Amino acid sequence: MFRSELNVDRADIDGVKALADPVRHGAGVGISDAQRAKTFMLVWAIVIKYIKYGSAGYKKS
Repeated sequence: MFRSELNVDRADIDGVKALADPVRHGAGVGISDAQRAKTFMLVWAIVIKYIKYGSAGYKKS
C-alpha cells in the first residue's frame, strides 16, 4: 500500500533496505560518498512524497 499510494518503485525500497538491514543487525556497511549521496536523495524524495500525501489527508492527490 505504501509504495502504491506514494508511487515508489520496489527497486528503490530494496536498495535502501539492502543498506539498512546489515546496520540494524549490528554489521557495519561501508559505502562510497556517491552511493551515500544517491541514497540520501532517494530517501528524501520518498519523505517528501509522504509529507505531501499526509498534507492531502492521506489520500492520493
